[in-house]
Amino acid sequence: MYSVKPEWYSVGVIECKTPMGNSVNVYSAERTLCDIFKGNCKIEIQDKQFAIKQYLRNREKNIPLLLEYAKEFKVENAVKQYLEVLL
Repeated sequence: MYSVKPEWYSVGVIECKTPMGNSVNVYSAERTLCDIFKGNCKIEIQDKQFAIKQYLRNREKNIPLLLEYAKEFKVENAVKQYLEVLL
């Protein structure tokens, strides 16, 4: 199981529409990537690579925001390593 500090609960929350038109709160792609790179998150290296590649293909990516979240979540070095290799 994985949990975060209570003060991080609202970081990266955005509103999204479901296919049925209902509004729901979800975490942004940037926040989700930071969660993937947390040290206690047991995700395989190739899955992290796939996630970053998919993010970089997205037209709506916000790399400065990703780096801001990465710094806040203390995963900046890991995220930067993957970005440097893939950019």
